[in-house]
Amino acid sequence: MKKKVLLIVTLAITHFVAAQDIIVTKNSDRIDAKILKVTEEEIEYKQSNNPDGPLFTISVEKIASILYSNGEVQTFDTKIKSKKHTKDDRKYISSFNLGFSMPHDDGGTLYGGYLGYSGKMPINDFISFRSGLWASISGGSNAHMLDLKTPIYIQVGATFEQDMGIYACAGPQLSFGLSFGNELFEYPSSIKRFDVGISLGAGIQFSRNVCFEVFYTFGLINRTDWSGSKINCLNAGFAFYF
Repeated sequence: MKKKVLLIVTLAITHFVAAQDIIVTKNSDRIDAKILKVTEEEIEYKQSNNPDGPLFTISVEKIASILYSNGEVQTFDTKIKSKKHTKDDRKYISSFNLGFSMPHDDGGTLYGGYLGYSGKMPINDFISFRSGLWASISGGSNAHMLDLKTPIYIQVGATFEQDMGIYACAGPQLSFGLSFGNELFEYPSSIKRFDVGISLGAGIQFSRNVCFEVFYTFGLINRTDWSGSKINCLNAGFAFYF
């Protein structure tokens, strides 16, 4: 009778051991478990000696292998790929832009700022098409300017860890001088309202939604008849994407 009981106990223990899964960590620790779920990021399991107990999870980064109860062995790559947002998953990205503006020509320099809206359409991981509408106001001791500007850029850049990155921009910019019908912003007939320029710029992306950028625009049209000067402009400010 004792031999029969001993045989039953031995078979039960053998069945229990065979029915459990074994998790081996990279530190060579062994976890006797019942695997419930395996994903790319973590493993869900319960302790083999307490199958009705709490649910545990462990990161795949800490696992070397799993020996399943059916004899199958699953190993895990020791190199864990870090998450990088090299391409924004949005197909169209809007931004609010504001910053410092400094137009200048042969006659002098004005100081002011700009405010506007831009839209960006990612083409691939590195290249985006970008356009928008900015209002630029600037002035000095004897002159003022209020222009609407439409930049059309090709943006090339790369995003690194934590959504930080760098980029460069280039493309044409159209400008139109506004007049409010008063002395401050009344354009003389001798000054051309339209202008076309070529803009070059660069920026630093601090996060998915905030960038600091600098642009310099070379004017291509003589805005004044008497001096034949072209207006260039330096812009520096922030883009807030949403």
